[in-house]
Amino acid sequence: MLLLRVDGMTGEESATTVETALSGVAGVTDADADHETDTAEVDGRVPVSALAAALEEAGFDVATCRRDRWGRRGPAAGVVPRLV
Repeated sequence: MLLLRVDGMTGEESATTVETALSGVAGVTDADADHETDTAEVDGRVPVSALAAALEEAGFDVATCRRDRWGRRGPAAGVVPRLV
């Protein structure tokens, strides 16, 4: 999973636009955007440059990118993995 910080989201409608733009990139299997945290989570094997280009075309900017090896509930999502 990639966690992107996306600048320019102002509400739910813009989050939907971000999700649509990211989902249209070849290799993306899932995209979820949250306008309250200005983030988008992307699953799939895809270059960050392709994601950034899709977002720029939709009118948004990627501020940062973080690859999360623990998946959706890893540190990038604010949850520290618990070792058992």
